[in-house]
Amino acid sequence: MPIFHGSTEITDIKHGNTEINSVWHGVTQVWSRGYTLTLDYDTQYTEIAPQEEGLYYNTNYAGYSNSTAQPIDGSIDPSAFSKSPLVNSSQSTPSIDRLFTYERAGSGVTDTFVLILHLDRKVTNSGWTNMTIQRLYNGAPTGSVFTYARTNAAFLSGNTTSQWQWDIYYSIPIFPYTAEYDPFNNTAGTEYEIKFT
Repeated sequence: MPIFHGSTEITDIKHGNTEINSVWHGVTQVWSRGYTLTLDYDTQYTEIAPQEEGLYYNTNYAGYSNSTAQPIDGSIDPSAFSKSPLVNSSQSTPSIDRLFTYERAGSGVTDTFVLILHLDRKVTNSGWTNMTIQRLYNGAPTGSVFTYARTNAAFLSGNTTSQWQWDIYYSIPIFPYTAEYDPFNNTAGTEYEIKFT
C-alpha cells in the first residue's frame, strides 16, 4: 500500500541513517519497503529418447530458491513475510524461501511456464492483493512492472508450507513466450524489487 505526503508518494523512509522496512497504524501495516531479489538462472537440455531425433525439452529456472529441488540459489532481502496471517499463531514469522519462474518447452513435453511464490510456514490465502516485480538498475526501479493478483494464483497449503502459483503460459497468445511476459531475465546477479500491496 503506498503512502503519500500531499500528492507525492513516499518511497523511502529512514530514521537517521537506518532504513525503516515497514510502517504500521495499530495492527495494520500501511507501508512496506520492497524486497530485493538477486536472481540466479539455470537452463538444462534433456533428450527424452536419444535414439529418436527431435524428442527433447529445455528447462529454465530464474529467480531465487533455497531448496535443493531447484538448481538455482539467488537471494531475497528481507525474507520475512508478514502479509498473510499464520494458520497457527504459535509459529514464527514466515519467510519467502522460493520465488522463481519455471519454464519447460520442447517436442516431447507439454509446454509449461509458471511463477511460484513459496513460504516456509502455513498461512491463509489472504492479507494482500497484488505482487509486483520490477527490475532494479543501480538500486532504482526501471522498466516494466509485472503485476500478479493473488486471486489469479493457484494456492496450495501443506502442513508447514504455503505456495501461490501463476500459470504464465496460458496468458501468452503465442508460444514460445517473449520477454514482455517474463518478469525475470536470464542473467545471474540481476536485482529485482518485489512488492506486495
